[in-house]
Amino acid sequence: LEESRRELVLVANHVPGPVSRIDRNLRYLFANNHYQQFFGKPHEQVIGHQMMEVLGEDLFSQVEPYIHRALAGEKVTFESVYWSPEGKAGHTLVNYVPDRDADQNVIGFFVVAIDITERKQAEEAKNEALNILQKVTSRLPGAVYQFRLRPDGQVSIPYGSVGLQNLFGVAPENVQEDAADV
Repeated sequence: LEESRRELVLVANHVPGPVSRIDRNLRYLFANNHYQQFFGKPHEQVIGHQMMEVLGEDLFSQVEPYIHRALAGEKVTFESVYWSPEGKAGHTLVNYVPDRDADQNVIGFFVVAIDITERKQAEEAKNEALNILQKVTSRLPGAVYQFRLRPDGQVSIPYGSVGLQNLFGVAPENVQEDAADV
């Protein structure tokens, strides 16, 4: 039994993100090394402690509705904003998975989180660049567009300025996937 526990801890510590197990009373039964690093708290300040104590009041109130859903037996996935111990904002994709006993009663839940901060920053940068491009191209005479010819002969216009409406009589969003009628 101890060997199995050691193996599970070893595996959990190699998962590239925070993993924990929490009981129905919202006390931590387990937290991998990433979880402890993520919150900047040593093992002794996590295991056996209440979620509100570990997460802090603000983050706890943000995730509390999801906790109730997990304790009701629902697997829940959501995005969450957090503040690192260094004071930087980050984003996580969080999964709460009900923990059930042999009779299928919910006795707590598992937490598996993935840091998606870099992905969110890339999405924001892409959206900002697209907004700037749309502002600039909307002021140009004519149209600016990206034409794509696929190997199968199908054509599309993944990006087109509002000038496409005047030039081709089609709205840019209507030819992003299929521009055969243009």
